[in-house]
Amino acid sequence: MVVASDGSGDYGTIGEALEACRAFQDAETVIFIKNGIYREKLHIDSFLSNIRLLGESAEETIISYGDYAALNDMGTFRTYTLKVTGTDITLENLTIENTAGKTAGQAVALHVEGDRFKAISCRIIGNQDTLYAAGNTSRQYSGDCR
Repeated sequence: MVVASDGSGDYGTIGEALEACRAFQDAETVIFIKNGIYREKLHIDSFLSNIRLLGESAEETIISYGDYAALNDMGTFRTYTLKVTGTDITLENLTIENTAGKTAGQAVALHVEGDRFKAISCRIIGNQDTLYAAGNTSRQYSGDCR
C-alpha cells in the first residue's frame, strides 16, 4: 500500500490505508507513506496486527495533530496524534508530532499500549508528554529515534 497526500498513491490518507487492513492478519502489511505532512489523528486499534508504517524519510514524512488536555476537557490520554493498541506494529522513518504548543499544557504525540511495538529511526516531537507508553504487559522497542 502506498499513501501520498498528492493523490499519486493507493490512498490519500494514512487513516484510509489503515481502514483497508484486515483484522488480526498473520502476515505483515507494509504501508509506505510518501513525504508530506499528514494532519491526522490516528488510532491503530487492538484488532489490527502486523502493520509497518514506513515513511519515505523521517524528516519529511510527518504525522501531525494538535489536541491538548484542556481542549474541551478531553484530558491527557485522548490528546494523542497516534495511538497504538494493536500488536506487532512498527513505525519506521516517520515524524510523529503534537503541535499544540508550549502554552497548551499536556499533549501527547505518541501513545502506545500495544504489545511488541517498534519505533525505528523516528522523530517524536511534542512540548509535554511526548510519549506515553502504558501498561506493564506490553513489550516496546525503539532504535535510532530522536
